[in-house]
Amino acid sequence: MSQNHPPSENIARLAARIPKGTWDTHMHVVDPRAFTLSKTAQYQPSPHTLDDAHAFLNQLGIQKMVIVQPSIYGNDNACTIDGLRRLGPEKGRAVIQFDPETTSRGQLLEWHDLGVRGVRLNFKSVGGEVEQASLTASMRRYADAVRELGWVLELYIALEDVPLLEHAMAEELGVKVCVDHFGHPSPESMGKAKKAQDLPGFDALVRLLKRGQTWVKVSASYRLNRDPRHPVVESLCREIVKTRPDRCVFATDWPHTRFDGLDVVPYLDAVLDAIEAEGISLQQVLRTFTTSRPAAMRLPYIDDDPKMETPEDEAVVQRVKERRGGKLIALDKALLHAPPVADGWNSFLKSIRTQTTLTDSVRELAISRVAALNQAWYEWDAHAPLLKKTKVLSDETVEKIKDKSWSGEGLDEKHAAVLEYTDAMTVGCVVKQAKFDKLKGLFKEREVVEITATVAAYNCVSRFLVALDVGEMAEKYSVDMK
Repeated sequence: MSQNHPPSENIARLAARIPKGTWDTHMHVVDPRAFTLSKTAQYQPSPHTLDDAHAFLNQLGIQKMVIVQPSIYGNDNACTIDGLRRLGPEKGRAVIQFDPETTSRGQLLEWHDLGVRGVRLNFKSVGGEVEQASLTASMRRYADAVRELGWVLELYIALEDVPLLEHAMAEELGVKVCVDHFGHPSPESMGKAKKAQDLPGFDALVRLLKRGQTWVKVSASYRLNRDPRHPVVESLCREIVKTRPDRCVFATDWPHTRFDGLDVVPYLDAVLDAIEAEGISLQQVLRTFTTSRPAAMRLPYIDDDPKMETPEDEAVVQRVKERRGGKLIALDKALLHAPPVADGWNSFLKSIRTQTTLTDSVRELAISRVAALNQAWYEWDAHAPLLKKTKVLSDETVEKIKDKSWSGEGLDEKHAAVLEYTDAMTVGCVVKQAKFDKLKGLFKEREVVEITATVAAYNCVSRFLVALDVGEMAEKYSVDMK
């Protein structure tokens, strides 16, 4: 292993304190040899690869991590995304940077499918000056870009500037916000303070925590002061945890950029001590993070390259991968707990998706409507874009499909009949004769069977997706699963 490797006896002792299932919610992957740094990079790091991260975190028993885009790469997320791809969505998530004015929704969806769950607004690392109007406008732009994806706005901002953040959040943004590294008060503030309450901006941070839309990372205490047991750092940690333990998340901040050779163990020990000193369970803080839990599906996903028990089951995996273009999606990784079921499902859905005579717009309208009626948002996110792509319906009309009371105003006769038929089959199951006759008068008998089979098939799909919460859609779309 390369850099920042604590003595083995210290890290073993720390590992014994860390609960199983802990998330490291803030670590970086950097490799200037393979990924060119931004021209405005503030420092030149040594390589710190995903293998190095695993070597460090494995010693702590941490298998799950959030890769955060470092300032030295600017909006070029190639290194972070490469690390996320290799890590896989079951054990990893990422927070990236992008320009909301130039980044397409298609690109955001592609990143989301890989496991990106947040965007970072970094003011502290780059020495950016925070000004109220620009901060407010920037947060609104980013919130508008990521709201439907359920992403977090992660801010690396000085504690002294948190009152500006509070003002920017006075108008509900509809997104979660996470503040890095305790809010990172300046050395000047730290030098004058005796306790957390003396720090400029602390009161604003507490108010934001109490409101509930803001989280704080209890991380990187060494960036505040090199003394692991500094009284103001300890006070800050304890007051934050005491205020809203359910709004605190833990991170190692590996590889401790700009602090080469740091032994982080004493700092992590001190943070854990501060949490426990407030009577808070380490499990509550260390096993959660702000960006939607990757393991929220009600069963564990199988691996991307699963080791199956029999050659027959292995052949099923290969057939599913062949239909998917070489990779498994979340639905497959739920179904493959029962390989024969997955095999039949794969064959049936292949015929529905690719071997009927229906137009793409009719097929995708029926599927999207089933998804909306059943709150199967994983299904919606996959098929509504395909319906928009046909250009038969406007984007605005496609969005109306989400409204269960919409009866198809503005649709042509055929698409309106398909919508009515889909509603009848999905809500209550009984199709009245008049609605059936309308459909039969507009489509051939083969098409009627194909429409009926498509609606039935995707009702099956949607019920499977929703029951197991495949793709972790319940939190994203506020579906009450309790």
